[in-house]
Amino acid sequence: METIKPYRVKKVLMKIILIYGVLLFISAIVFLIYSLVQDYDSKFLAGNWSYVFFALQGIIFFTLGYMQLRYDRYFIEWNDSEIRFLLPKQKNIEHVKVVDIESVVIKLSEIRIHMGRETKTIPLSNLQYAELKRIKNKFEEINVTVNRKSES
Repeated sequence: METIKPYRVKKVLMKIILIYGVLLFISAIVFLIYSLVQDYDSKFLAGNWSYVFFALQGIIFFTLGYMQLRYDRYFIEWNDSEIRFLLPKQKNIEHVKVVDIESVVIKLSEIRIHMGRETKTIPLSNLQYAELKRIKNKFEEINVTVNRKSES
């Protein structure tokens, strides 16, 4: 199966951001608890408010890293008999058998696959040019074979 990932995720960098976020959050909470035990200075600009902001920063870093790592699970893959894809806003992997395809409409930023009463759309908005070209070429090949079948 030939596989294309629509999102380029730098896993090592995102894991570093996750770890940094966790460490920042934990250290901020530890120092906040320490300052509460000692004597918390509640003045906004001169007090111990920086620990609260560091904790918020840690939460933000962790959230950003986690969201980016989630994008790594999306894919479009195919072989001679089947097309499979999982894209954002989909809960399950979509399977399309090539023999069930009646027509393919290739647009600039999407591909529509018509199969009887059902139509499946593959958005192509986040792909790089080389990958976009590979996908469009594959679907043009499928469209040519479907047209040959319908003519005979």
